[in-house]
This record gives sequence, structure tokens and C-alpha cells, in this order.
Amino acid sequence: MNESTILLTLASIHFIALMSPGPDFALVVQNATRHGRQTGLYIALGLSVGILLHSLFSITGVSYLVHQHPL
Repeated sequence: MNESTILLTLASIHFIALMSPGPDFALVVQNATRHGRQTGLYIALGLSVGILLHSLFSITGVSYLVHQHPL
């Protein structure tokens, strides 16, 4: 298998996993129904910012490792 096939397979699996509801979805729905729509939006925003930071830190770490050890 070449690298593009592996990358496409991993991207497809991750896309399907991202579409499925998980504990974050349950948290937002539960709190939005109890405390209102604004609370649900704030929780969703907080979760999104957390995922964004985690992704940025992961990408930065991987690029640092590749830069330090190109082989």
C-alpha cells in the first residue's frame, strides 16, 4: 500500500468517527435541555476550543519531531 492510500483510509475512518455522537454530544444536549440553549452553546464553544487547542498542540508536536528527526 502506498502512503496516499493509507492516509485516505485513516481520514475516512476519522471522518466517520467524528460524525458519530459521543459523550460531548450527550453533555451538550443534557445541559441545554436543563439550563437552556445559551448554556448549551457555551458548552459547545468550550468543547470546540478545547479540541482546537488539542489539535494545534498535537500538530505542533508532530511537526517538531519531524523537523528534529527528518529520517
